[in-house]
Amino acid sequence: TSLAIKNQFIYTTSRAINDTDDSRMIKRLNAEGKDVLTRNGYHDPKGDLIYVRTGVDQALRGPSRFTAIAVNDYGVYTVADEKSGRLFTYDDEGYLLYISGGRGNEFRDLNNPVAICYQGENIIALDAGSKAVLRFVPTDIAVVINKASKYHFDGNLVASSEEWKNVIAKNPNYEYAYVGIGKSLLNEKRYQEAMSYFQTGHDVKYYSKAYKLYRDEVVAKYFTPIITVGEFIVVGLVAYQTYRNIRYKAKDEEAGEGDE
Repeated sequence: TSLAIKNQFIYTTSRAINDTDDSRMIKRLNAEGKDVLTRNGYHDPKGDLIYVRTGVDQALRGPSRFTAIAVNDYGVYTVADEKSGRLFTYDDEGYLLYISGGRGNEFRDLNNPVAICYQGENIIALDAGSKAVLRFVPTDIAVVINKASKYHFDGNLVASSEEWKNVIAKNPNYEYAYVGIGKSLLNEKRYQEAMSYFQTGHDVKYYSKAYKLYRDEVVAKYFTPIITVGEFIVVGLVAYQTYRNIRYKAKDEEAGEGDE
């Protein structure tokens, strides 16, 4: 239903065939035509997660209906849903960052978005319903979220972590911010601290990764001493058993000579 080209990839949107086929409506195609969109978020990028499946109003039935997609310079992409009139923005790993717009009677509402593009950090939307071009400017917290996402995309996890801390200061309930901080701690091999942040952020995938690395670190730290002590114990037991065997054998021989 739409496409955008960015960083040598083609981003596309399509319609779901049915209510159970809604997890691949957004794709990122490489030069071979394969979908390589990263889907590490809490849910697959698909707009609305819960929607009306039955009812009289056909406009509210079924999955989101994407009509447009836009991608910025650091992998963040936004899709427009004509069903709800909302804009869903995801980072390059597939985490939902925020939702903008929505249907309504105000001039600033989106009732039928048909095209979108980025203007710096702003999102420009063409609404066929109101026959207007609307500009969505990020809120204060969205500005910080965008900074954190850009630093993460550039590989600067420390700077990204600091911005996620600023997000938490503005909204302690923003769970993905804790995941962003956890990633930086994970990169610094501070596995226990990372596990705590991933747990707060309810990210099972990264928590499991941090736990495995922490477990491997503990095993590597104590494996050699434990094996060494074990070897000494085994050698000691073998030596003791050998000594006992020799001693008892000597006693048996002495007892035999006396009998004769």
